[in-house]
Amino acid sequence: MSRTKRGALMRPLRRGVCRYCGCTQNNPCFLAGISMPGVPVVPLPCSWRDKSQAVCTNPRCITAHRAVVSAHKATRQARLQIFKARRRRSR
Repeated sequence: MSRTKRGALMRPLRRGVCRYCGCTQNNPCFLAGISMPGVPVVPLPCSWRDKSQAVCTNPRCITAHRAVVSAHKATRQARLQIFKARRRRSR
C-alpha cells in the first residue's frame, strides 16, 4: 500500500473536509464542466459523495477512496484468515 493510501486511511475524518484533496464546501475543487456548442465551458465545483462529507466527487478522490476501501477489505480478510487458522491449531 502506498504512503498516500495509508495516510488517507489513517487520517481522522473531519466532516466537511475531503480526506484526499482537502477541499471544503467554501473552497471546493473544480471539475471540468460540460461542453456544449456555442457555450463556454464553465468549471463545476465538486460536491460530497457521501453523507459523512469526507470524500468529494472529484474523480481522483473517488479513485483514491476506492483503493483505500479495497485495501482495507483485503487486510481485514487476511487477518480473519489468520485468526481462523490459529483457532484451528489451538483446538
